[in-house]
Amino acid sequence: MNDCRLNRVNMRREYTVVSEAYYAKAIGVPDGNIKEELVVGLYALNVDLDTPIPTFEFTIYWTELDGQSVPQIRLFDDSWIAFDEFSDVFEELESFYDASPEPARLRELLDSLGFIDATQRKDPNPPVKCCPTCGTELKKAE
Repeated sequence: MNDCRLNRVNMRREYTVVSEAYYAKAIGVPDGNIKEELVVGLYALNVDLDTPIPTFEFTIYWTELDGQSVPQIRLFDDSWIAFDEFSDVFEELESFYDASPEPARLRELLDSLGFIDATQRKDPNPPVKCCPTCGTELKKAE
């Protein structure tokens, strides 16, 4: 079998807490069924771009099941390499068997394994305030 491990030079393990991101309300998190999402992945650092490029990622959702909030992992076939690359994460998740850990506990786990919280909590391009009558951009008083 081929060794499918990635060259980790200029790569970083990160996660995003979707409900805490500046865009959470725009995408509807949390909603009626999904209480929280953690997007976990391996990202290539590109010196030409401000944003790391995902090599692969998967999402852990907390959904309501029989009145209890339970985590569910969702990953697409192009991210199955995560089982190998993040074997330490999946091994630690076994310790939560039948325990339904809360999002804060999984964040602690990811932090302990060297992941970086990459949640964008502040909008890098906040909306500009405009005059409601004429549409002219309002400037702050100096």
